[in-house]
Amino acid sequence: MKNTYALIIGISDYENIQSLQFADQDALAMEDFLSGEWGANIPKENIRLLLNNHAKNGDILENGMTWLYDKVKQGDRAIIYFAGHGISVGNNDAYLLSYNTIQEFNTANIFMSGGIPMLQVKRNFIAPMHQNGVQVLLIIDACRSFDIARIIKE
Repeated sequence: MKNTYALIIGISDYENIQSLQFADQDALAMEDFLSGEWGANIPKENIRLLLNNHAKNGDILENGMTWLYDKVKQGDRAIIYFAGHGISVGNNDAYLLSYNTIQEFNTANIFMSGGIPMLQVKRNFIAPMHQNGVQVLLIIDACRSFDIARIIKE
């Protein structure tokens, strides 16, 4: 394994929907573990941490997923950790909910609603990284994570 990079997202305090306890603290604990010598010993510059109001959907996609995608090369490992709300809508897709998710979540306008479609994450980030020889580890601590896992496996 050449290098390991990690994107860690934790959202406890949501702008428009019910807040969670400890999701941001779980993300901080994951960062400590991954960067610690008793953990994965990943250099801090290889870790991107997005917490609460720094985890809007644009932040997650541009400052998070795109950052990770641009960093990793063949033989590297990418870790994506998300702690926060998740939902599924029918059998079509599951969504991670960003800080700026609105209460009237609308699948017709996902980006404006604040959702991160897992199908998009899979197609635009996870699958291409994997095809380029990057080992991808996805850790989701959210409701509907079973649906998220199903979408990633399909």
